[in-house]
Amino acid sequence: MPYRRASQSTSTSSFKAPSLISRKKAPTPNPTNILPSALSPTTATMHISGLAMTAALCITSTLSMSIANPRPNPHLPARGPSPSNSPALMLRAGPDPWWYTVPGTTVGMTGTVQRSIGRVAFLALVRAATTYLENFVGHYHNENDLIQEGAFQYIYSAGGNTPLILLENANNHQLTWQVVKTVVEALVNVPELQNRYETTFKIYDGRNQVGKGTLKWMTSGRS
Repeated sequence: MPYRRASQSTSTSSFKAPSLISRKKAPTPNPTNILPSALSPTTATMHISGLAMTAALCITSTLSMSIANPRPNPHLPARGPSPSNSPALMLRAGPDPWWYTVPGTTVGMTGTVQRSIGRVAFLALVRAATTYLENFVGHYHNENDLIQEGAFQYIYSAGGNTPLILLENANNHQLTWQVVKTVVEALVNVPELQNRYETTFKIYDGRNQVGKGTLKWMTSGRS
């Protein structure tokens, strides 16, 4: 049987080239699509801000606690009592202070409040001394005259009570009758004295101390 060569088709009419697949450009990712669906941009920003604020508050709280409660230094001695309670300062603490400027004048006073002599005795003493000075100065002295012997004393005695007022020169200056009269009249207007308390005080005419004064029971043992 004669050999027959298998024929091979060389025709290309039925050959089809594979079609080129067009490559589309990948879409640019949208930042809003990256976030989880539960977090919108506004919610995410608020979440981040909240975390930052919480961290800042924690740091501030820690610093405040460190400042308010400093750690004790082991090399320092234990803290002692407050200096305000020391015996030395308590000994220096005196009676309550007061100061008063007589309205319309250059006369001022500063002193301390002491024990009570009672309202009746206080007012009786000051009023009687004022009346005495008005009569005495008006009839026997000019207001600008200096007081005799550098002192003025008035004692009031009624019903067994003997309070007194004593005014004296001080600081190399001399009191005038006008200053004495002004001071005595003004004692009832000093708020801290309340028309009932003993007092010792300094007398000023302008910036100069010109005298000193005392209002008290004549008998020191009387309370």
